[in-house]
Amino acid sequence: MIAGWSLFFNDLTEQLPLVVDGIKETCKLALIVSITGFLWGIIIFFLSLSHRPVVKAITRLYMDFFIGTPLILILFVIYYGLPQSGIHLSSFT
Repeated sequence: MIAGWSLFFNDLTEQLPLVVDGIKETCKLALIVSITGFLWGIIIFFLSLSHRPVVKAITRLYMDFFIGTPLILILFVIYYGLPQSGIHLSSFT
């Protein structure tokens, strides 16, 4: 029983720097995506208030698409659709 715990803590101390780096990168990415999403939302909001019918219609279509489509479907289309158009991403992207 004791030997099992010592192996666990040996592995933990070896991998801890990688886990900490992963947490840091995740926090950075979350901050960047949150700020970008907020700014994009503000832009879409103000475009939806436009008095031009074309701009208002395009904005409404954009919002209806993303509100009405499940996120997993959008991710599925991006993951499998981009390689069909010549854009290849890593599976970990």
